[in-house]
Amino acid sequence: MPTNEEWADEIIQVYIDLRCQENDIVFLTYKDLAIRLGRPGQERLLARPLDIVREECQKRQIPDVATMVVSKESLVGGEVKPSTKAASKYNDWTSLRQEQARAISFDWKTYKD
Repeated sequence: MPTNEEWADEIIQVYIDLRCQENDIVFLTYKDLAIRLGRPGQERLLARPLDIVREECQKRQIPDVATMVVSKESLVGGEVKPSTKAASKYNDWTSLRQEQARAISFDWKTYKD
């Protein structure tokens, strides 16, 4: 089984690949992410890897892709909120929304790891 760090790297790559495709998908639900990682039904195991994603994105100087993983309920409701724990990593909702906007507008096609 992969380590949390390996999962974090996979999550970042899944998001980069997703944003480089010609589609309108910007946000992922936890369930969708688990499926894209080849681990359907394991969305509850994503919490720690997503924490590491935040740290890794800071190191790479790219937007925090963990902010783009949201609950299905918030996506359907148009709120696009990550988990409360994930949101708590930011001082307020304004900061979180700014990071999401940065991820949306970032040119993922030109990003080189």
